[in-house]
Amino acid sequence: MLLARLFPSLERNMRERQDLTPPAQDPKTGRVNFRGRDHKLGTSIHASGYAADGQCGVVLRAYREHLMSKDDAFVRRLWPNIRKAVEFLIAKDPDGNGLIEGRQPHTLDAAWFGPMGWISSLYLAALRAGEAMAVEMGDEAFAEKCRGIADKGHGNIVSELFDGEYFVHKPDPNRRALQSGKGCHIDQVLGQAWAHQVGLERVIPKKETVSALHSLWRYNFAPDAGGYALKHR
Repeated sequence: MLLARLFPSLERNMRERQDLTPPAQDPKTGRVNFRGRDHKLGTSIHASGYAADGQCGVVLRAYREHLMSKDDAFVRRLWPNIRKAVEFLIAKDPDGNGLIEGRQPHTLDAAWFGPMGWISSLYLAALRAGEAMAVEMGDEAFAEKCRGIADKGHGNIVSELFDGEYFVHKPDPNRRALQSGKGCHIDQVLGQAWAHQVGLERVIPKKETVSALHSLWRYNFAPDAGGYALKHR
């Protein structure tokens, strides 16, 4: 966030050259290649060529860079590519309930299955950013589509993933893969943090967000991580 605020023109250049044009972005599907690499050169984890959190981040960064621009030239020039990036995410939510539930490769160098606060909150924030940019571009049909899914997700992320204290991961029971399960995952409300940073409406209700943040402090704070590292090395 700091770099974008201090050097907005540099960040706009990075979005255009690193994220939202070929070869970084597939012009047909809208997929943004994982860490700028061609999917053919990726690891087996990222054979699909993208990271779910990274794809959301591209959309959110594009909106941030637009907000830091003096006019709409940046977003107008890249809107077709930004829209494709959002459409790629929507395709990962086939029932349109605002939660991504299938295979989710991510930048922790793994692929998790099943809905979770982390990825789905980022997805909801990306939808809100997509909606905001679509409105500015006069693409009301797409804005309405993003708005409808995000509105559903705003309720579903609580009803499906909030355990009374914080947001959990519901792993696919038919898939054997890494997962955080009932753990208090550090990034569970990252999407709401992004929404706040770029002035979007809430993607997670305030009450549950505050509870999740208190839980992160309660369960995850360690005044001395050295002993834990030695015990579990």
